[in-house]
Amino acid sequence: MIGGRLKQLRKNKGISQRELAEILGVRKTAVSLYETDKNDPADSIKITLAKYFNISLYSSLLSIFNKLRDILRIRKFFLPAFAEHLFRQAMIHS
Repeated sequence: MIGGRLKQLRKNKGISQRELAEILGVRKTAVSLYETDKNDPADSIKITLAKYFNISLYSSLLSIFNKLRDILRIRKFFLPAFAEHLFRQAMIHS
């Protein structure tokens, strides 16, 4: 979920995956896995990343909240319509 953003932040700082790994106290392969969303960093690593890249954890959480809100909004409008569609199809084909 954070992979693309992490890669962008790292490149903007002009550091390599190996350098970031040293800062985080992890292996280079761990950074690679984070950047490709194949592994999620531990909370302690996320805090270190936020401090290093000067990112407010509040703004990160707000971004996640807004995405969840949008998902729920979509669900609220489309799920009932989809359920109604399925019900009608079942009635037609029964």
